[in-house]
Amino acid sequence: MKDFLTLAKERCSVRKFEDREIEQEKLDYILACGQVAPSARNLQPFHTYLLLGKDAVKRMEGATHYTFSAPAMLIVTYDQTQAWVRDKIDDFCSGQTDAAILASHYMFAACDCGLGTTWVQYFDPKEVKKELNLPENIQVMTLLPLGYPAADYEASPRHTERKDLCETLTIIR
Repeated sequence: MKDFLTLAKERCSVRKFEDREIEQEKLDYILACGQVAPSARNLQPFHTYLLLGKDAVKRMEGATHYTFSAPAMLIVTYDQTQAWVRDKIDDFCSGQTDAAILASHYMFAACDCGLGTTWVQYFDPKEVKKELNLPENIQVMTLLPLGYPAADYEASPRHTERKDLCETLTIIR
């Protein structure tokens, strides 16, 4: 197991995968890491759909071109009727944030056990909902193709580019 900063630096978007099945113990580890993801008031309004095998992943091709022939895919959703709402102030719904935290847990756990993912945001949520037969109150947050990175995959050249900390941090004392 790596320290978190090393893991965070190594994790990158993988867009090319080996044609190789993922071991059950690795899937169990990734899912266990997601299960402990925090959420507002611990309501856990999220739900994940795990598509296993290329045929299952191909079901998403009507919703996105970005499946990358992965052998698995995690689809992270949330129930907007179960999420915490900041109703006395501005009606902010925490569901999207909660689901994003869950997806991040999945991504770091996958990297920790030698697998790769990429955060796919370019998809048609109506097509995903139709394919999975999801009710109206369920919102699709992201698609995460999952698998072993291909030997010749390359991280985006922009992966290591970071703004200077002074551009993204304000310290107030």
